[in-house]
Amino acid sequence: MKRILSIIIISITLSIFFTGCLPIIWLVGEFQETREEGWATKDILNKLMSHSEKVLLTKDERNRASKAICALTHLDKSKNRANYKEKALEVCNIKENYKIFFLQNCINCGSGVGMIATSYLFVRDNKPFKYISIEEKYSKELGRSIPIVDRLH
Repeated sequence: MKRILSIIIISITLSIFFTGCLPIIWLVGEFQETREEGWATKDILNKLMSHSEKVLLTKDERNRASKAICALTHLDKSKNRANYKEKALEVCNIKENYKIFFLQNCINCGSGVGMIATSYLFVRDNKPFKYISIEEKYSKELGRSIPIVDRLH
């Protein structure tokens, strides 16, 4: 009798679990499919664009920053960062209508929560399209990560 009762309870529990979870799983799948590609990067770009401490670079500063990015001075030379190099080379030939904003020690301005980053935000036709962050290296003396260079302009 106890065995039959436990089988019935397990059967009911499993049927409730599966019938209750299937709609939730379906909804999650539908939500993930409708998200546009690159939504995370667009979110970061919009955060950077709306940041109150961004500084617009002058034409001369903009050219120096672009040349430094093309020379990959913002990347740690000891690491192989092929994908970062590719992205940096995309902004080598900036046009006159591009704007570059500088954000120094910006909190939550990168891909990680609580992350402090020094970044350059590239804007074309008043729309942000790329950001380049200066890589950091861990300092034993300070006990934290610091940018490998202070700025590129």
